[in-house]
Amino acid sequence: AYDGTHCKKPGVCWEPQPGYPEQLVGVKYDPHFDPAELGVQESMNARNEARTAYFILTGTWEEDVNQIPK
Repeated sequence: AYDGTHCKKPGVCWEPQPGYPEQLVGVKYDPHFDPAELGVQESMNARNEARTAYFILTGTWEEDVNQIPK
């Protein structure tokens, strides 16, 4: 239904309608992210980095980051 550029049949896939901007930054379609939610994502990334480093070092995966020796 999609050839990589356009829908082959209307209603089968999403295409921007006339008037939809090329750049979303600063327009009403621009997604606004909650800063608190971004903080959660950053802390999750830090925990995953600690888990991965411990796994590379020991070969065992520790889910609880508090159990990983400093």
